[in-house]
Amino acid sequence: EGSEVRLGGGANAAHNAAALGAKVTAVGMLGDDEMGRALKEKFRAAKVSVQAVLHPEVPTETKTRVLAGGVSTMRQQMLRIDRGARGRLPSPARATLARRVRAALRGADVALVSDYGAGVLDEETRGELLAWAKVGGTLVVDARFALGRYPGATVAKPNEPELAALTGLPVRTDDEVLRA
Repeated sequence: EGSEVRLGGGANAAHNAAALGAKVTAVGMLGDDEMGRALKEKFRAAKVSVQAVLHPEVPTETKTRVLAGGVSTMRQQMLRIDRGARGRLPSPARATLARRVRAALRGADVALVSDYGAGVLDEETRGELLAWAKVGGTLVVDARFALGRYPGATVAKPNEPELAALTGLPVRTDDEVLRA
């Protein structure tokens, strides 16, 4: 029937912060591809500055959701297809990304990190973020089962299974969640 492009993950958080009036710079990887160009346009429309690293071997992370449902029914997601690079980024892309993160952090009040294991946030880039947080920067991290890679983060946003894995404590009740 149709398709649409939406900002997801950290890009969605950047969009939301800009909509609330924050001056936002998004730093990350975009492929030199159709989806990368579409996302840059979405960022431009949302008034989010983009400092993306482009690399011909790294496609833009894309999630395609297949929905089912008719005109008078609730549409439901039936399938999600994830596309993108896995594993470490090429060395030149890693170095460029770390430099762009360092530059974006100058004068920033907050850094919001969305690390879902796609290989973008490696040791070099995490090192820049953690060094900035160590000298007083506010570092907010959402890292799927990888919060342990961000010691010294100001705020961490685990879901319950991530909290249980990180702390080794049960999270079945509200009291257990608070204890963890």
